[in-house]
Amino acid sequence: MTEQEREQIRLELMESGQISSEADAAKVEQTVEMAEKGIRVIKTTMRVLAALPILLAGIVFFCVGFGMTASELSRSGGYEETIGKLTGFDTSSLGGYVPLYTYEAGGQVYQTDGSEVKKEKEEFPDTAAIKYDPADPSRAFVKNGSWFRFTLCGLGVIALGLVILFWDRVSHFLHIDDKVELNIH
Repeated sequence: MTEQEREQIRLELMESGQISSEADAAKVEQTVEMAEKGIRVIKTTMRVLAALPILLAGIVFFCVGFGMTASELSRSGGYEETIGKLTGFDTSSLGGYVPLYTYEAGGQVYQTDGSEVKKEKEEFPDTAAIKYDPADPSRAFVKNGSWFRFTLCGLGVIALGLVILFWDRVSHFLHIDDKVELNIH
């Protein structure tokens, strides 16, 4: 609250007879300052309580995605890539479908399952990139990059949590007025 607004409130209270002296005005001023501090503390606490679960969820998404992406990349070191053709489906215990892809390596045909589960068979592509071990072509996996999407999603959720946590600074930077007015009448 600006000094001018405080003075206006003091004058209104004196004119209405609610306060009669400068001492009373000082008490009102102290009360207003305490109320403003209390409001700031409450708003900060609410932002922290809102941001923490969002930040934790973002961190979990990021860590799982990053770990699985790193695992997929390290696992595929020295692997060769070929194109696999969708030939069937297995059912998942989650109630969806897991695609089965066949691929050719070293003149032989092999089969591997996809790492994604989807509700509808039509959601899977007819072909997919398959990474296989040239020393043992039966060791293979479908290269789909879905874990990298988890990493990006985690970063987005973390960013949202940080915006909520630091809203007072963000709103000041963006010139958004987040002022609470005290009406004393």
